[in-house]
Parts: sequence; structure tokens; C-alpha cells
Amino acid sequence: ILITSGTQGDEKLGPHVIAYMIEYLAAAQKTGEELQRRRLDTMLEKVEITFVPLLNPVGFYRNESDERLSDEAIESLR
Repeated sequence: ILITSGTQGDEKLGPHVIAYMIEYLAAAQKTGEELQRRRLDTMLEKVEITFVPLLNPVGFYRNESDERLSDEAIESLR
């Protein structure tokens, strides 16, 4: 299973959601209820999950830079 975000570079929430998913799965496997841990272990024995939180870091950076410029431009017009 491949789970990605940040493909277009303008998704601000996607990388954070994937980071949360990783933390959630790790915590559930470590400290979750017995049934939950067994289900996760069984799933991870059958499939491999690859997380790519930011598939397009250049686009993400450019989008952030463009937004800052836009905000500065708007402020200069006021």
C-alpha cells in the first residue's frame, strides 16, 4: 500500500495527516488494546505500507513562497 500526499504541492494538510497516521499506527501497535494490536500485526504481516508525506517538496516550497509573496503584495496595496 502506498500512501502519499503533497503531490501537487498545494495541499497544506496532507503531510500532517500522514504524519498523524504514522504516529497513530505506531502508538496503537505499541500501547493499543490487545485486539487492536493483533489486528495491526496481522495486517502488517500481509501487506507493506509505504508513507510518503511530501511527494513534491519543490512544489510545496514554491507554493509557500508564492503565498508569502501574495500576502506581502496585498499588504503593500493597503
